Amino acid sequence: MNEVVRATVIAAGANSCIDVLVNGNHALAAGLAAALEKNPPETASGIALNVWYLAFGDKAQTLNVIFHTLRRNAHLFYFVDGYARPNHDALALLERALTDDSGALAATGVPSVGRSAEQQHLAMQTSGGLHGNLFVLAESAMNQIRRRKFHLPMGLYRVDSLIGAVINFNFDPARYPWTPARIAVVPKASWSFTPLSLWKLRDLQTHLKRVWRQTAGALENMAIKDHLVRQRRVAEQLPATAPELVLNWWHGSHGPSLQQQLRNPAWNLVIRKFKESRDWSDAANPPLRVYGSKHAVIATPEHQRFTDHSPTSPLDTPT
Repeated sequence: MNEVVRATVIAAGANSCIDVLVNGNHALAAGLAAALEKNPPETASGIALNVWYLAFGDKAQTLNVIFHTLRRNAHLFYFVDGYARPNHDALALLERALTDDSGALAATGVPSVGRSAEQQHLAMQTSGGLHGNLFVLAESAMNQIRRRKFHLPMGLYRVDSLIGAVINFNFDPARYPWTPARIAVVPKASWSFTPLSLWKLRDLQTHLKRVWRQTAGALENMAIKDHLVRQRRVAEQLPATAPELVLNWWHGSHGPSLQQQLRNPAWNLVIRKFKESRDWSDAANPPLRVYGSKHAVIATPEHQRFTDHSPTSPLDTPT
């Protein structure tokens, strides 16, 4: 995590604000704060660096906090995942792409390392998309998110798919057609990461957890498609939680057929998991700042760099 923060600092420009959000892992947040206190990174002029702890361990809710609680004022809002170390020129390349394309509401980086990097690279260049490891939102997009009070359903795994779909529809599927050009794909804007080792028990457990969550993510995507594409409903009308989103679709008239369920037995196991009760109360807890650099308070920073981290993400490998 420390390496990710330092790489982001190097990639950031002057007069930037970097907010690092650590969710569900207080020991990690405290350890990162202590490391930064002991050895502060060298920052460009006016860079503010904050580390925040969120008690609720959920990526979707972490992004909601960025959207609606921190409410930074900026021209560009960058998002970096907790295990992705952006290349030194990655943020500048995204900025240039968004500046050069007046019709784009976002720009996304493209993976260059990892087992599926080449496949994703080709898919994103031909079909577009938004990669959650590294992307930037224009100020107009962030203003729409806030004005509409759009919240990602808590517990959602496919947050990048939902954000990308909402932007492609210009926030209103009933009024605007699906337009992938609203997200500029920047192949040269990339990142590095430490890959999983299946010889390590912790890494193996993380891998198995990701396989399970990808199955859940497939159901989430189908439920999101039903909401946005079939029903043509705006994103702010999505349910508050991912289980509610998926179960409403699953049990509705346009849910999967019995034949589809028989062909995908893992779906039924995931649905059982979605039906389990979960305590969402920690989501209401405000973020706690555990570290702030000497320039940590900037009223109107030119850019924002957000690093999100969930308890297992430093070990994840993009797929």
